[in-house]
Amino acid sequence: MNARFCRLSQCKRGQSGLTLIEVLISVLVLGIGLLGLALLQSTTLRLIQSSNQRTIATELAYDALDMVRAGGRRFVSLYNISAGGVAAPAGCAMPADLQPASVAAYWQCRVATELPDGSGAITLATAGTGTALVTVTIVWTDAPWEANVADRTTTFVATTSL
Repeated sequence: MNARFCRLSQCKRGQSGLTLIEVLISVLVLGIGLLGLALLQSTTLRLIQSSNQRTIATELAYDALDMVRAGGRRFVSLYNISAGGVAAPAGCAMPADLQPASVAAYWQCRVATELPDGSGAITLATAGTGTALVTVTIVWTDAPWEANVADRTTTFVATTSL
């Protein structure tokens, strides 16, 4: 029967239920798109947090290198500190005496406070030419969602010579 000449009741009867299927398919496509958008948003938030922690670690490492440089060559050996010596306190205050051991403890306190499970170390090595090689290592938990424990930690290393 030609669609132009059909009666209203006959034309509707042939297309019944088609719009319901179209609506269900469009809702399914929209739902999948929204789930993808939610996954993208959560991934973006995790990566922004990781980037922020890397920025903090970079600034802390350069603060440590500046601290050692400011102390002068006579005091370089006093800044040789190992990781994990300080528990994370509620807050850190700059020491009034500005002695190398106090400033190094203040730096370790900042690493432990500003990064999750953060610990920092400063190691010194002397080269044959009499120059000191200063290495700052900062380790923290960057990806707690990872199943493998080794994949959860991130290490940042900065090295300079004096």
